[in-house]
Formats: sequence, C-alpha cells, structure tokens
Amino acid sequence: MALRSLFPVLLVAACMWAQENGTVQGTVTNALTGEPLLRARVTLNGMSGRTRRNLAAMTDAEGKFSLEAPEGTYAATAERVGFTTTADRQGRAGAQVTVRAGDKAEVKLKLNPNSAISGKVTDADGEPVEGVTVSAEGGPARGMMPSATTDDKGQFRLSGLPPGRYRVKAHPMNQSLPPEIRSDGSAEVHYAQTYYPNSLTAKGASRVAVGVGAEVGGIGIQLVRTPIVRVSGTVTGAPAGQRVMVEAMSPNFGARQTGFLREDGTFEIWRLDPGKYMVSASAMENGLNLRSAAAEVEVSGMNVDHVELHIAPPVDIAGQVEYDDEQARQGPQPPATRGRQQSAQPPTAPPLTLLLRDTSGRSYTQAHVGADGSFKLDNVSPGHYRVSTMWNGVYVKSMRLGQSGIDGNVVDIGGAGGGTLTVLLSSAVGEISGVVTDDKGPVAQVPVAAIVTDSGAPMFPGMTMTGDDGTYRLTGLAPGKYKLLATEDNLWSRAQDDDTEEAETIEIGQGDKLTRDLKLRPAGGN
Repeated sequence: MALRSLFPVLLVAACMWAQENGTVQGTVTNALTGEPLLRARVTLNGMSGRTRRNLAAMTDAEGKFSLEAPEGTYAATAERVGFTTTADRQGRAGAQVTVRAGDKAEVKLKLNPNSAISGKVTDADGEPVEGVTVSAEGGPARGMMPSATTDDKGQFRLSGLPPGRYRVKAHPMNQSLPPEIRSDGSAEVHYAQTYYPNSLTAKGASRVAVGVGAEVGGIGIQLVRTPIVRVSGTVTGAPAGQRVMVEAMSPNFGARQTGFLREDGTFEIWRLDPGKYMVSASAMENGLNLRSAAAEVEVSGMNVDHVELHIAPPVDIAGQVEYDDEQARQGPQPPATRGRQQSAQPPTAPPLTLLLRDTSGRSYTQAHVGADGSFKLDNVSPGHYRVSTMWNGVYVKSMRLGQSGIDGNVVDIGGAGGGTLTVLLSSAVGEISGVVTDDKGPVAQVPVAAIVTDSGAPMFPGMTMTGDDGTYRLTGLAPGKYKLLATEDNLWSRAQDDDTEEAETIEIGQGDKLTRDLKLRPAGGN
C-alpha cells in the first residue's frame, strides 16, 4: 500500500518538473553557403530565476538541435572546428532567447567558415627568417587574435580569422643581451617588430582584407633592421638579497623587454625596438610585491641612459571626498518607477566608488566611499594613477595629497605615504552629440567612443552606439581634450596612438554641450 500511495506522488512531481521546462530548437548553418552543419556544439548560457544555467547539445546531419531548459533568458551560441561565430556591430555573437514553460522557442544560428592569411617573412636581404611570431591586429573581433610561427622557409599561416581587415605584424624573438662580439669584423644585425609590408608603426601598415571563408596568400613581410640599443640606469630601495626585475613595456602592451638588477645597483635592457616605453622595477620580499613608479622613455635608435627608479613598498592611503556642488553630493538619481505602485522605501542612489587606474594600464584599485565621505585605499604601489568615480555625471575636478594641490585627476603615489588624499567631485560634466555618416548617409548601430590618450594606455571615459537614425550622445564627460572615434573596427585596436591621429579632436569645458558630426571610419581604414 505504501508503494502504491507513493507512485502517484512521484508521477505528479515528474509532471511538474516537465512543465517547468521549455524547449529551444533550431538549426546551425554555414553563413556562406547556407548548408547545415553537423556536430556543431550549441550552448545556452543564462539565468533561470537566481540560478545560472549552462546547457549544451550537438547538431545532427541536418544541422538541427533541441534543448530542454528551465524558464529564463539565455544567450544561444554555436561553435564548430573550422568556423567562427558571426557577430553584430556591437560584438554580440549568437542570439538571445526567452524560454517559457511548455513552449518551444526557435533559434537559427550561423557560423562563418574560417578565413586565413598566409605569407612569408624575410630579412633585409630577402632571405627567409625562421621562428618569427606573426599575428593579426584589428578586424571586428574582440579578444585575442590567432598567431603563428614561421617555419624554416619563413612561411606562416594565420587561420581562424573572422572576415575583416587586418594589420599583420611580425615579431622576431629578441633576448635582452648586448651585441655579439665578433672577431671576423662583421656586425650583428637586429630586426625590429615589423608590420606588413615593412613598417615599424601601425599607422604605416597596409591592411589585408579577408572575406568570409577566404584565404589571402602572398603576404610578404620584410623585417626592418634597426640599431641594437639599450635602456640603462639605477634602482634604489631594492631589498637586499632579492632578485629585482626591470621591465620596459610599451603603453599598449605591444612590446616588452626585461632585464635584472646587478649587484652594483645598475641595470641594462637591450634590444628595444623604436617607440615609447614605461620602465619599472619590481621585487618580492616576505611575500610582499614591491614596485617602483614607471619612468617613461622613448627609444629612437640611440641608447637611453641614466634612468632612475626607486622601489618602495605599497602604502595604505586614507582619503576624504568633498563636493563642489550639491548635485555632485547627491550623485546620480535612481530611475523613476513607472506603471507600478511606489514602495514605502524610495529607491536610493548606488554607493559611491572611487577607481584608481595606473596610467600605464597595468593595474587598478578601488575604494568604497562611506556616508561621511571617507575612504581607504589598501596596498597601493608607487605610480601615477588616474582617479575616477563609478557615478555617471560626476567627475574628479581636483585633488590634494597631504598639503600638495593637484589640478585634474592624476595623482603621483610615492612609497612613503604622503598624507590624506582629498578628492573634489563636481557635476559640471559635458556632453557631445551628433550624427555618424558614411558615403551613403547616417549609419545605425556603430560604436562611438571618446578616448583619452594624453598619458599611458588609452582610456575610454565615454562609449555609446548610434541609433537607427545615426545619432549619438556621449554624456558625463569631464572637462578636457578627447579624440572622437566612430569605427566598425575593434575600438581597442583603433585606440592605439598610431591609429588615432586622424580622429576628431575636441575640447570640453565645464558643463559644455557640444555638437560634432563624425565620419565613419570603415573597418580597416587607415
């Protein structure tokens, strides 16, 4: 009797579980030919209530798949060897699908056949060079791009590229060693990082256009010969008996070379390609990471000597936020409640958070500001930091570190503390609006960014997408100079210093509302 009475309960429970699920079904096809793709892996990632779900299925010979999923909203994507995902202009891949209990949702996914770039790397005499790393920059995709290494014939092949226009870069392997001493009277040759066909800079590179499922061959890169030069100097404050590394890194992380401190407190970093670098020293002591502030140097075919670095332990900084006006004190106002009864507790503004970003782009730290305006930053390494807030519509007008006043939002944190950091916030932000057009008229759904490139790595204080009528509006911008960029390319790739010289430049004052129409820079346009 007990078993008989339990059976209906289990049956009802099973039916209830089945009723909670819906079905997602559809097809995965070749975006170029329309043919169905066998054994493509389809995934659903999203939230069902408060639970994150990750569901998957494989397609059959007709490219079809079917998945049961609890109610919720999911991102449906597909992947298969030999193909790359298609994406819209915002970089979003796949499709969004809402699952309801007992319902069926249809999804059609497309994958692009892999594109490729192949070619050959040679030296100044036209001889093939083995062991050179070749990579692609730009294009529409986000994240890491494919790379390859040249074989004994100097040949390379970059596969798995989404369609687009790319800069192709060859990066020879160079150890930080002084020039060879040769007894036969010859001199060692050094080859620098080179863009196709033979440029030292991204701006001088020629773009390679790649179609869907196409391979572009015959891309010849002739490496540029440059002098073997060094950056040298001294490091003070280094912990006794510990190994100290000195690093030279380009602001956009495109080039890096290292050396080590010698017993006499000096260092040398050899074989740096022409360009700007941030040089810093670091060491470990008792589990604590010690670092120097970065010194900016520019290499242009000659040695750079007498660089002075000082290692200091990280410091804790107490701080206080002050307000230039009442609107800045109130912060952003929460959105009004529409179509529903007001709750007894009115919505509150989000808490104020300060961000400190190293101007070299390597690290950041943050602090939550209390109701009394106080905050604390723990374990801040020496360096120059750009201070900003998580509140849109409020900017850092000025600061004070101890008794030293600071105009703007960049503070130099030394290793000896330096007193209280006082941050003055203002609501006198500016905005820029306009229309993005190409040769055919207004362009919808393309990214527009306000970029700061005055020091270190590029910053993106303002980003938006154009509307259906091509209009854009960037708000909450602090007074200062910006470069405005509207492009179909990956914005990070476009934001490198060599690639924004032709971007629109604009200066915003306190509370300014400016209009600036922009011309779309097509994918891969130089």
